[in-house]
Amino acid sequence: MSEVTPYTAIIADNHPIARLAIRALMTRQGHIVVGEADNSSETFQLARAQVPDIIILDLNSPREDGLSTLSLLQSLPITIPALVFSEFINADYAMRCLELGAAGFVSKKAELSQLLGAVDAILRGYSYFPSQLLKQIQP
Repeated sequence: MSEVTPYTAIIADNHPIARLAIRALMTRQGHIVVGEADNSSETFQLARAQVPDIIILDLNSPREDGLSTLSLLQSLPITIPALVFSEFINADYAMRCLELGAAGFVSKKAELSQLLGAVDAILRGYSYFPSQLLKQIQP
């Protein structure tokens, strides 16, 4: 049986139950959650301090939105892939996330397997944007 490489993650969501659920999923997959945040500033500070392999980021934050968090993350000297996990599922948000350097986008209305698939794809160096969203943003 082959061993799974444990990756590190930060979970940024303003809902404690959502963070707990994502933590449980990540831990079950053998990954290590090195921090949790409920706002943009905390997320940025944790990212700088922990330099995780991935950030799972909700766009809804009590102080700033997740788009500003993506902008802040772009200012770091290294690239930390961000997977946007949001209730906002329209193409405009997906396009903005893509423009701001997000590695993926998953709706909170999706199946858990889609979230896990997105995390796996991003950790392997790929991006993950659902085809129905990409079809909406193509000219």
